[in-house]
Amino acid sequence: MKNQRVCKNLMQLHPGEDVARLEQQYYRGKWRISLLVVLVGAVVGLLGGENGLLLAGLGGVTGVAVFFLLDKDLEKKNEERKKEMRKEYPGIVNRMALYMEAGMTIRGAFMRITGEYAKGERAKNPIALELAIAGNSLRSGVSEAVVYETFGRRTGMQEYTRFCSILSQSLKKGSVEISVRLRQEGERAMEEGLRFQKKRGEEAETKLLLPMIITMAMVMLLIMVPAFSGINV
Repeated sequence: MKNQRVCKNLMQLHPGEDVARLEQQYYRGKWRISLLVVLVGAVVGLLGGENGLLLAGLGGVTGVAVFFLLDKDLEKKNEERKKEMRKEYPGIVNRMALYMEAGMTIRGAFMRITGEYAKGERAKNPIALELAIAGNSLRSGVSEAVVYETFGRRTGMQEYTRFCSILSQSLKKGSVEISVRLRQEGERAMEEGLRFQKKRGEEAETKLLLPMIITMAMVMLLIMVPAFSGINV
């Protein structure tokens, strides 16, 4: 049975590629790595003498653990991708609003932004690839509504889905109020971005707290043990 979460992560990490082929390569790699760990454990077990059986068992358990931990690693990579894309979101929405206010069409403004992400530092962001795929679809004749909806869905993020929903609805109802809606969405995105950064800061502080506690405990032990060892009871 296919793991839908793994499939979704692979699709989002490798947009535009054949999902069936990606899945096949991913699971083949998982089995190879896991079996290699088990094999190494078996070899160590054979050479381990009295503890050989225990070592071989540990190798087997580790191999199984690695098999499932690779899925977690894949999910972590996708979360990092989304974090990078989230950083760009407020800028994309606000530039879209700016270009629309300057008299550009929805398509023209979208293609302008796509071009901006095709070069420089922005091209390194994962959203650049998503924009490039959407831009190529527009150039090949796919309808705007379909392109925007597919773009939002492919990112796997609510922010971009909202953005694309605004664009799609404006195509149907007219683009009179689109600049206002985009400005409102841009302000909302900025507020969400600030909350997100604050949350990441709190998480970083929490992660640093445990090493600090451990370090303090070790320092205290280094001070107290020699002190108590010198006391005659």
